[in-house]
Amino acid sequence: MKQEQQGIVLVLVLWTLVLLMTIVSAVSSSVHTQSTLTHHQMDQTRSRALAEAAFHYGAARAFDPDADRAWTADGQPYSWRFDGHEIVIRLQMEQDRLDLNQATAQQLDQLLLSIEADDEIRDRLVGAPSSTGAITIRCID
Repeated sequence: MKQEQQGIVLVLVLWTLVLLMTIVSAVSSSVHTQSTLTHHQMDQTRSRALAEAAFHYGAARAFDPDADRAWTADGQPYSWRFDGHEIVIRLQMEQDRLDLNQATAQQLDQLLLSIEADDEIRDRLVGAPSSTGAITIRCID
């Protein structure tokens, strides 16, 4: 073989190696991405299952016929160990929550007082009652 042909063959071999390395790198990156996505999906599924188990366990404990063992819906944290995970469950009555879309000015003012908001902030947040009896909340800078 001539010297020129050997040089061309060497360049072709090197380009082929570069192309193969690029393909291997792309495949490796794709496999890594898929593996990461699979782990995240498994973690999310596990977390949802734990949350659902905690919900059902909390509901069962709230309606326990034995009053001494029953949990109360007062927002108190209860610890529960399940499947190697420490879960904190708080039971709260939905009616104890304040719907800000339906709250009156007095209710919102009482809420802001309970968190010790400044008078200026309370005055700026609580607007005049609307025609529906609900309040208008003003945006603060």
